[in-house]
Amino acid sequence: MPYCLIKIGYDSSFHGVQYQPGIRTVMGEINKITSRMGIRKVYFSSRTDSFVRSSTNLIEAEFGNCMALASAINSIDGIYVLSYANVDEYVPLRGRFVKEYLYFSTSIPETDALAETISEFMKSDYSKFSKDKGKKVYLDKIDFYILNFGTILSFKGKAFSWNFVRISSECILKRALGEINKEEWDKIIEGEINCKYKGKGKNLILYKSILPFDMINFPSDKLDELEFELIKQLIWIRGMDSRIMNKISQIADVFFDKK
Repeated sequence: MPYCLIKIGYDSSFHGVQYQPGIRTVMGEINKITSRMGIRKVYFSSRTDSFVRSSTNLIEAEFGNCMALASAINSIDGIYVLSYANVDEYVPLRGRFVKEYLYFSTSIPETDALAETISEFMKSDYSKFSKDKGKKVYLDKIDFYILNFGTILSFKGKAFSWNFVRISSECILKRALGEINKEEWDKIIEGEINCKYKGKGKNLILYKSILPFDMINFPSDKLDELEFELIKQLIWIRGMDSRIMNKISQIADVFFDKK
């Protein structure tokens, strides 16, 4: 039974992944295409909230022509097909592959305070920060990067949600900044009270889905168009304030040159 695995990226124009009647979502737009191709079900490895971007989400469908399916999905406005793979049987997606979310914040805590807070968080039963009560969360680690314009938190693991990242990130940052005192923080990580903070979806990116097998690069012209638009935007911003180049260089050093 042939299945197709397709790695996609999508912009922040969608009201989340999950299908919602009358609202433009990633799943809803893909289902319009795949239903016409006779595909009954499309599976997602990760679901994201409204306005959360993804650079590497993974979908799967039972279909014999993966190139045709990838081309159809790539035609959807706001969705970019990156690669695909042909497999002989269904591959379970949820919680099976390592994924990485990045959370961006304008907060700039002290390095030692943030490191200590993350250490305390990782030693706790952090599953309590998930809104999916009773669901075990599996994190490998949380990295952080304090830059001159803010902080980036990186969550890596196999079983956690965008909602978990939004809540955990803001609570960790608030504690590191001293806006949550020690007594309240102890109660939060012990699960006695819920943390009341939650970050914005627009500050979150599903950055990577790390797969244990090779995929075929998809020749998407849309990626060239996206690159062209980003360069125009970059030059426009730089014309107003050249400091943006220093900030972009910082991110490039952390997430591209050194990885």
